[in-house]
Amino acid sequence: MQTMAWATPVTDPEPAAGEGARRIGGGWRAWWRRRLGPAPAPAGEPAQAALADRLDEAAQLWSAHLGTAQRQMRDATEGLLQGFVQILGELDAIVQPQAAPDAAGLDRGAADLARAEQRLSGLLQTLQGVVASREAVVGSVRSLTEASGSLRTMADDVAKLARQTNLLSINAAIEAARAGPSGRGFAVVAGEVRRLSTESGETGRRIGDQVQSFDARMHQALQEASTASQRDAQAMQASEATIREVVGQVDGTVQNLNARAAALRARGEAVKAQVEQLMVAFQFQDRVQQILDQVLRSMAEGAATLRAGLDRGALPDAAQWQALLSAGYTTDEQRAVGAAGPAMAASTPASGETTFF
Repeated sequence: MQTMAWATPVTDPEPAAGEGARRIGGGWRAWWRRRLGPAPAPAGEPAQAALADRLDEAAQLWSAHLGTAQRQMRDATEGLLQGFVQILGELDAIVQPQAAPDAAGLDRGAADLARAEQRLSGLLQTLQGVVASREAVVGSVRSLTEASGSLRTMADDVAKLARQTNLLSINAAIEAARAGPSGRGFAVVAGEVRRLSTESGETGRRIGDQVQSFDARMHQALQEASTASQRDAQAMQASEATIREVVGQVDGTVQNLNARAAALRARGEAVKAQVEQLMVAFQFQDRVQQILDQVLRSMAEGAATLRAGLDRGALPDAAQWQALLSAGYTTDEQRAVGAAGPAMAASTPASGETTFF
Protein backbone atom coordinates (compact mmCIF):
# COMPACT_ATOMS: atom_id res chain seq x y z
CA MET A 1 0.00 0.00 0.00
CA GLN A 2 1.31 3.42 -0.97
CA THR A 3 1.82 6.14 1.55
CA MET A 4 -1.25 8.39 1.63
CA ALA A 5 -0.55 11.83 0.09
CA TRP A 6 -3.04 14.63 -0.36
CA ALA A 7 -2.99 16.84 -3.50
CA THR A 8 -3.18 20.23 -1.77
CA PRO A 9 -1.77 23.61 -2.72
CA VAL A 10 1.54 24.66 -1.24
CA THR A 11 -0.08 27.57 0.52
CA ASP A 12 -2.35 25.28 2.58
CA PRO A 13 -0.88 24.24 5.94
CA GLU A 14 -0.99 20.61 7.08
CA PRO A 15 -4.17 19.78 9.03
CA ALA A 16 -3.50 19.84 12.78
CA ALA A 17 -4.23 16.90 15.09
CA GLY A 18 -7.27 18.68 16.49
CA GLU A 19 -8.65 19.26 13.00
CA GLY A 20 -8.18 15.55 12.22
CA ALA A 21 -10.20 14.69 15.33
CA ARG A 22 -12.92 17.07 14.20
CA ARG A 23 -12.93 15.33 10.83
CA ILE A 24 -13.68 12.00 12.54
CA GLY A 25 -16.37 13.64 14.71
CA GLY A 26 -18.19 15.08 11.67
CA GLY A 27 -16.21 18.19 10.64
CA TRP A 28 -14.21 16.24 8.08
CA ARG A 29 -17.26 16.36 5.77
CA ALA A 30 -16.86 20.15 5.28
CA TRP A 31 -13.07 19.77 5.08
CA TRP A 32 -13.41 17.31 2.16
CA ARG A 33 -15.86 19.64 0.45
CA ARG A 34 -13.36 22.53 0.66
CA ARG A 35 -10.54 20.29 -0.59
CA LEU A 36 -12.52 18.69 -3.41
CA GLY A 37 -14.28 21.85 -4.60
CA PRO A 38 -16.62 21.43 -7.55
CA ALA A 39 -16.78 18.20 -9.45
CA PRO A 40 -13.64 17.87 -11.62
CA ALA A 41 -13.67 17.71 -15.38
CA PRO A 42 -13.39 14.38 -17.15
CA ALA A 43 -9.74 15.15 -17.94
CA GLY A 44 -8.96 14.70 -14.26
CA GLU A 45 -10.20 11.13 -14.06
CA PRO A 46 -6.79 9.69 -13.01
CA ALA A 47 -6.63 12.16 -10.11
CA GLN A 48 -10.20 11.31 -9.17
CA ALA A 49 -9.41 7.61 -9.19
CA ALA A 50 -6.35 8.21 -7.01
CA LEU A 51 -8.43 10.33 -4.67
CA ALA A 52 -11.06 7.59 -4.50
CA ASP A 53 -8.35 5.05 -3.67
CA ARG A 54 -7.01 7.30 -0.93
CA LEU A 55 -10.49 7.84 0.45
CA ASP A 56 -11.08 4.09 0.38
CA GLU A 57 -7.78 3.45 2.14
CA ALA A 58 -8.54 6.13 4.75
CA ALA A 59 -12.02 4.75 5.36
CA GLN A 60 -10.66 1.21 5.74
CA LEU A 61 -7.92 2.40 8.09
CA TRP A 62 -10.34 4.47 10.19
CA SER A 63 -12.75 1.55 10.28
CA ALA A 64 -9.94 -0.73 11.47
CA HIS A 65 -8.98 1.73 14.21
CA LEU A 66 -12.58 2.18 15.31
CA GLY A 67 -13.09 -1.59 15.27
CA THR A 68 -9.98 -2.07 17.40
CA ALA A 69 -11.17 0.55 19.88
CA GLN A 70 -14.63 -1.00 19.85
CA ARG A 71 -13.29 -4.50 20.57
CA GLN A 72 -10.97 -3.27 23.30
CA MET A 73 -13.74 -1.30 24.97
CA ARG A 74 -16.16 -4.22 24.67
CA ASP A 75 -13.64 -6.70 26.10
CA ALA A 76 -12.70 -4.35 28.95
CA THR A 77 -16.34 -3.61 29.74
CA GLU A 78 -17.28 -7.29 29.68
CA GLY A 79 -14.33 -8.04 31.96
CA LEU A 80 -15.44 -5.34 34.37
CA LEU A 81 -19.02 -6.54 34.30
CA GLN A 82 -17.91 -10.12 34.94
CA GLY A 83 -15.85 -8.89 37.87
CA PHE A 84 -18.85 -7.00 39.22
CA VAL A 85 -21.01 -10.10 38.79
CA GLN A 86 -18.50 -12.14 40.80
CA ILE A 87 -18.41 -9.42 43.48
CA LEU A 88 -22.20 -9.44 43.64
CA GLY A 89 -22.17 -13.23 43.96
CA GLU A 90 -19.67 -13.08 46.82
CA LEU A 91 -21.68 -10.32 48.51
CA ASP A 92 -24.83 -12.40 48.16
CA ALA A 93 -23.00 -15.37 49.68
CA ILE A 94 -21.82 -13.21 52.59
CA VAL A 95 -24.85 -11.04 53.22
CA GLN A 96 -27.93 -13.10 52.40
CA PRO A 97 -27.30 -16.77 53.26
CA GLN A 98 -25.05 -16.27 56.26
CA ALA A 99 -26.30 -13.05 57.81
CA ALA A 100 -29.51 -14.52 59.20
CA PRO A 101 -27.87 -17.70 60.63
CA ASP A 102 -25.11 -15.65 62.18
CA ALA A 103 -27.64 -13.28 63.73
CA ALA A 104 -29.72 -16.23 64.97
CA GLY A 105 -26.59 -17.87 66.37
CA LEU A 106 -25.64 -14.67 68.16
CA ASP A 107 -29.17 -14.40 69.54
CA ARG A 108 -29.01 -17.99 70.74
CA GLY A 109 -25.63 -17.28 72.31
CA ALA A 110 -27.08 -14.29 74.12
CA ALA A 111 -30.01 -16.42 75.35
CA ASP A 112 -27.63 -19.17 76.50
CA LEU A 113 -25.55 -16.55 78.28
CA ALA A 114 -28.66 -15.22 80.03
CA ARG A 115 -29.61 -18.75 81.13
CA ALA A 116 -26.05 -19.38 82.33
CA GLU A 117 -26.18 -16.15 84.29
CA GLN A 118 -29.43 -17.26 85.92
CA ARG A 119 -27.94 -20.64 86.81
CA LEU A 120 -24.84 -19.00 88.22
CA SER A 121 -27.06 -16.68 90.23
CA GLY A 122 -28.85 -19.75 91.61
CA LEU A 123 -25.49 -21.33 92.43
CA LEU A 124 -24.44 -18.16 94.21
CA GLN A 125 -27.64 -18.24 96.22
CA THR A 126 -26.96 -21.87 97.16
CA LEU A 127 -23.45 -20.98 98.27
CA GLN A 128 -24.85 -18.09 100.23
CA GLY A 129 -27.18 -20.57 101.94
CA VAL A 130 -24.18 -22.76 102.80
CA VAL A 131 -22.40 -19.76 104.27
CA ALA A 132 -25.54 -18.90 106.24
CA SER A 133 -25.67 -22.49 107.56
CA ARG A 134 -22.03 -22.17 108.58
CA GLU A 135 -22.92 -19.00 110.43
CA ALA A 136 -25.75 -20.87 112.18
CA VAL A 137 -23.31 -23.59 113.25
CA VAL A 138 -20.95 -20.92 114.55
CA GLY A 139 -23.87 -19.46 116.51
CA SER A 140 -24.65 -22.88 118.01
CA VAL A 141 -21.01 -23.34 119.01
CA ARG A 142 -21.08 -19.91 120.58
CA SER A 143 -24.21 -20.90 122.52
CA LEU A 144 -22.48 -24.08 123.73
CA THR A 145 -19.53 -22.00 124.86
CA GLU A 146 -21.88 -19.85 126.89
CA ALA A 147 -23.50 -23.02 128.31
CA SER A 148 -20.09 -24.35 129.29
CA GLY A 149 -19.58 -21.16 131.26
CA SER A 150 -22.78 -21.91 133.18
CA LEU A 151 -21.55 -25.43 133.90
CA ARG A 152 -18.28 -24.04 135.18
CA THR A 153 -20.25 -21.75 137.52
CA MET A 154 -22.29 -24.72 138.76
CA ALA A 155 -19.08 -26.71 139.40
CA ASP A 156 -17.73 -23.80 141.40
CA ASP A 157 -20.99 -23.73 143.39
CA VAL A 158 -20.68 -27.46 144.13
CA ALA A 159 -17.09 -27.00 145.33
CA LYS A 160 -18.15 -24.06 147.49
CA LEU A 161 -21.02 -26.10 148.96
CA ALA A 162 -18.61 -28.98 149.71
CA ARG A 163 -16.24 -26.63 151.50
CA GLN A 164 -19.06 -25.21 153.59
CA THR A 165 -20.34 -28.71 154.41
CA ASN A 166 -16.81 -29.73 155.41
CA LEU A 167 -16.59 -26.74 157.76
CA LEU A 168 -19.99 -27.65 159.17
CA SER A 169 -18.87 -31.26 159.78
CA ILE A 170 -15.72 -30.05 161.51
CA ASN A 171 -17.77 -27.84 163.80
CA ALA A 172 -20.13 -30.77 164.52
CA ALA A 173 -17.18 -33.03 165.38
CA ILE A 174 -15.82 -30.41 167.75
CA GLU A 175 -19.19 -30.13 169.50
CA ALA A 176 -19.47 -33.93 169.71
CA ALA A 177 -16.04 -34.13 171.32
CA ARG A 178 -17.12 -31.58 173.88
CA ALA A 179 -20.23 -33.61 174.69
CA GLY A 180 -18.18 -36.62 175.61
CA PRO A 181 -19.63 -40.11 175.51
CA SER A 182 -23.10 -38.81 174.76
CA GLY A 183 -21.87 -37.16 171.61
CA ARG A 184 -20.17 -40.16 170.05
CA GLY A 185 -23.08 -40.95 167.73
CA PHE A 186 -23.17 -37.38 166.55
CA ALA A 187 -19.40 -37.58 166.00
CA VAL A 188 -19.91 -40.55 163.69
CA VAL A 189 -22.52 -38.63 161.71
CA ALA A 190 -20.21 -35.62 161.55
CA GLY A 191 -17.40 -37.83 160.19
CA GLU A 192 -19.62 -39.23 157.47
CA VAL A 193 -20.76 -35.76 156.56
CA ARG A 194 -17.14 -34.60 156.31
CA ARG A 195 -16.28 -37.61 154.13
CA LEU A 196 -19.21 -36.87 151.86
CA SER A 197 -18.27 -33.21 151.68
CA THR A 198 -14.72 -34.19 150.78
CA GLU A 199 -15.96 -36.48 148.02
CA SER A 200 -18.37 -33.80 146.85
CA GLY A 201 -15.53 -31.30 146.70
CA GLU A 202 -13.41 -33.76 144.72
CA THR A 203 -16.30 -34.42 142.36
CA GLY A 204 -16.91 -30.70 141.93
CA ARG A 205 -13.22 -30.21 141.18
CA ARG A 206 -13.27 -32.93 138.54
CA ILE A 207 -16.43 -31.46 137.05
CA GLY A 208 -14.77 -28.06 136.98
CA ASP A 209 -11.71 -29.51 135.26
CA GLN A 210 -13.88 -31.26 132.66
CA VAL A 211 -15.94 -28.13 132.11
CA GLN A 212 -12.78 -26.06 131.76
CA SER A 213 -11.32 -28.51 129.25
CA PHE A 214 -14.61 -28.62 127.36
CA ASP A 215 -14.78 -24.83 127.42
CA ALA A 216 -11.26 -24.55 126.01
CA ARG A 217 -12.12 -26.95 123.20
CA MET A 218 -15.35 -25.12 122.50
CA HIS A 219 -13.51 -21.80 122.36
CA GLN A 220 -10.98 -23.29 119.94
CA ALA A 221 -13.77 -24.75 117.78
CA LEU A 222 -15.60 -21.43 117.88
CA GLN A 223 -12.48 -19.57 116.76
CA GLU A 224 -11.81 -22.03 113.94
CA ALA A 225 -15.45 -21.96 112.82
CA SER A 226 -15.50 -18.16 112.89
CA THR A 227 -12.28 -18.01 110.85
CA ALA A 228 -13.62 -20.54 108.32
CA SER A 229 -16.91 -18.65 108.10
CA GLN A 230 -15.08 -15.40 107.40
CA ARG A 231 -12.96 -17.08 104.73
CA ASP A 232 -16.07 -18.60 103.14
CA ALA A 233 -17.83 -15.24 103.17
CA GLN A 234 -14.82 -13.55 101.56
CA ALA A 235 -14.48 -16.33 98.98
CA MET A 236 -18.19 -16.08 98.30
CA GLN A 237 -17.97 -12.35 97.72
CA ALA A 238 -14.90 -12.75 95.49
CA SER A 239 -16.59 -15.55 93.49
CA GLU A 240 -19.74 -13.51 93.06
CA ALA A 241 -17.75 -10.48 91.89
CA THR A 242 -15.70 -12.64 89.49
CA ILE A 243 -18.77 -14.35 88.05
CA ARG A 244 -20.57 -11.07 87.55
CA GLU A 245 -17.48 -9.55 85.93
CA VAL A 246 -17.05 -12.51 83.56
CA VAL A 247 -20.74 -12.53 82.68
CA GLY A 248 -20.60 -8.78 82.06
CA GLN A 249 -17.54 -9.12 79.83
CA VAL A 250 -19.08 -11.96 77.83
CA ASP A 251 -22.33 -10.03 77.54
CA GLY A 252 -20.42 -6.98 76.30
CA THR A 253 -18.52 -9.14 73.82
CA VAL A 254 -21.77 -10.63 72.50
CA GLN A 255 -23.28 -7.17 72.13
CA ASN A 256 -20.16 -5.97 70.27
CA LEU A 257 -20.35 -8.99 67.98
CA ASN A 258 -24.01 -8.28 67.33
CA ALA A 259 -23.20 -4.65 66.54
CA ARG A 260 -20.31 -5.63 64.27
CA ALA A 261 -22.42 -8.22 62.48
CA ALA A 262 -25.15 -5.64 61.92
CA ALA A 263 -22.57 -3.12 60.67
CA LEU A 264 -21.05 -5.75 58.38
CA ARG A 265 -24.45 -6.61 56.94
CA ALA A 266 -25.20 -2.91 56.42
CA ARG A 267 -21.85 -2.33 54.70
CA GLY A 268 -22.35 -5.41 52.55
CA GLU A 269 -25.75 -4.17 51.46
CA ALA A 270 -24.30 -0.71 50.73
CA VAL A 271 -21.45 -2.17 48.65
CA LYS A 272 -23.90 -4.41 46.84
CA ALA A 273 -26.09 -1.42 46.01
CA GLN A 274 -23.06 0.53 44.76
CA VAL A 275 -21.95 -2.35 42.55
CA GLU A 276 -25.46 -2.67 41.14
CA GLN A 277 -25.44 1.06 40.38
CA LEU A 278 -22.08 0.67 38.65
CA MET A 279 -23.43 -2.17 36.56
CA VAL A 280 -26.37 0.01 35.56
CA ALA A 281 -23.95 2.84 34.75
CA PHE A 282 -21.92 0.50 32.53
CA GLN A 283 -24.89 0.23 30.22
CA PHE A 284 -23.33 3.23 28.46
CA GLN A 285 -21.31 0.60 26.60
CA ASP A 286 -24.44 -0.39 24.68
CA ARG A 287 -24.95 3.17 23.48
CA VAL A 288 -21.27 3.52 22.56
CA GLN A 289 -21.40 0.24 20.61
CA GLN A 290 -24.47 1.45 18.71
CA ILE A 291 -22.81 4.77 17.90
CA LEU A 292 -19.58 3.09 16.75
CA ASP A 293 -21.48 0.56 14.65
CA GLN A 294 -23.39 3.38 12.96
CA VAL A 295 -20.16 5.34 12.38
CA LEU A 296 -18.50 2.30 10.81
CA ARG A 297 -21.48 1.69 8.51
CA SER A 298 -21.65 5.40 7.66
CA MET A 299 -17.93 5.51 6.81
CA ALA A 300 -18.21 2.45 4.59
CA GLU A 301 -21.32 3.79 2.84
CA GLY A 302 -19.77 7.26 2.54
CA ALA A 303 -16.60 5.89 0.95
CA ALA A 304 -18.66 3.78 -1.46
CA THR A 305 -20.87 6.76 -2.32
CA LEU A 306 -17.87 9.02 -2.95
CA ARG A 307 -16.22 6.38 -5.15
CA ALA A 308 -19.42 5.93 -7.12
CA GLY A 309 -19.84 9.70 -7.44
CA LEU A 310 -16.27 10.11 -8.67
CA ASP A 311 -16.83 7.36 -11.18
CA ARG A 312 -19.94 9.16 -12.43
CA GLY A 313 -18.22 12.54 -12.26
CA ALA A 314 -20.86 13.95 -9.89
CA LEU A 315 -20.48 14.06 -6.13
CA PRO A 316 -23.55 14.05 -3.85
CA ASP A 317 -24.83 17.45 -2.81
CA ALA A 318 -24.93 18.66 0.82
CA ALA A 319 -28.45 17.38 1.52
CA GLN A 320 -27.71 13.94 0.08
CA TRP A 321 -24.44 13.77 1.98
CA GLN A 322 -26.11 14.82 5.25
CA ALA A 323 -28.86 12.24 4.72
CA LEU A 324 -26.20 9.59 4.10
CA LEU A 325 -24.28 10.49 7.25
CA SER A 326 -27.39 10.65 9.45
CA ALA A 327 -28.84 7.38 8.19
CA GLY A 328 -29.02 4.75 10.91
CA TYR A 329 -28.83 7.08 13.93
CA THR A 330 -29.89 5.10 17.01
CA THR A 331 -29.34 7.49 19.92
CA ASP A 332 -30.57 10.94 20.87
CA GLU A 333 -26.96 12.09 21.23
CA GLN A 334 -26.27 11.31 17.57
CA ARG A 335 -29.40 13.13 16.45
CA ALA A 336 -28.48 16.17 18.56
CA VAL A 337 -24.94 16.29 17.12
CA GLY A 338 -26.25 15.78 13.58
CA ALA A 339 -28.76 18.60 13.99
CA ALA A 340 -26.12 20.98 15.44
CA GLY A 341 -23.65 20.33 12.66
CA PRO A 342 -19.88 19.83 12.61
CA ALA A 343 -19.25 22.57 15.18
CA MET A 344 -21.19 20.57 17.75
CA ALA A 345 -19.28 17.42 16.86
CA ALA A 346 -15.97 19.18 17.42
CA SER A 347 -16.98 20.71 20.76
CA THR A 348 -16.51 19.21 24.21
CA PRO A 349 -19.07 16.78 25.69
CA ALA A 350 -22.27 18.30 27.01
CA SER A 351 -22.72 18.88 30.71
CA GLY A 352 -25.15 15.98 30.94
CA GLU A 353 -22.60 13.48 29.61
CA THR A 354 -20.21 11.41 31.70
CA THR A 355 -16.59 11.28 30.58
CA PHE A 356 -14.88 7.92 31.28
CA PHE A 357 -11.12 7.60 31.55
